[in-house]
Amino acid sequence: MKLRSLAYACTCLVAACGGKAAGPASPDTGAPVRPTPAGGDAFPAPRDLAVFTPGATWTFQVHSTTSFMDEEDPAADASGVVTQEGDSRVTCHVAEVGTFDGGVLGHVACDGDLAATGMIDPLTGWWAANDVGLWRLEGDPPGDGAPELAPEEMILPARPVAGSTSRVLDEEMGFEEHVEINGDGKVWCQERSWSAGDGGWLSICFDAVGPASGVSGFSGGAESEVEFKRVP
Repeated sequence: MKLRSLAYACTCLVAACGGKAAGPASPDTGAPVRPTPAGGDAFPAPRDLAVFTPGATWTFQVHSTTSFMDEEDPAADASGVVTQEGDSRVTCHVAEVGTFDGGVLGHVACDGDLAATGMIDPLTGWWAANDVGLWRLEGDPPGDGAPELAPEEMILPARPVAGSTSRVLDEEMGFEEHVEINGDGKVWCQERSWSAGDGGWLSICFDAVGPASGVSGFSGGAESEVEFKRVP
């Protein structure tokens, strides 16, 4: 059985829920939430990224925010919204590596949660790369066959270029996906968001050291977001 890339799993999660329309927006400007690029040297080729280096380890400062309506809660603001925030540190490492025909595999494991409620996190799990680009995989560890690497589900191409694309995944449901790539040559990020009543968004940034930062968010009734940034 071939593995699908993780973008497929995220679209299924968002499509399965109904509720208010939402997306990765700042309350002040309405601009997309962007992980902050952090340091690093020249950007490596996909198969040379640190998620394929055995034993590579990184620590992240994690900030989580959850907001929901509860007018009877003493902590609610004037609009009846309760906001809960928390900070923690999570350490992740490359637990396993492998190869497939034409590419490499790496499994990232973390000692804490980087996922927003109702969403999945953008870092833990299996990654794959070849000469074309970088993907994150859905499902169990790859077996003997090569993973299914759909071009539209690529995280970063071998030569990243800033830009954005949108596509309709289900016209009847009004289910859309928006993907944006941005970077400065040393750090490159992908931001991917979905809307189908509820909204979900994931972003991840890489530099020469490894994963630099990321965001996982979900909005549908309540809103939850987890942002993480690598620390020394």
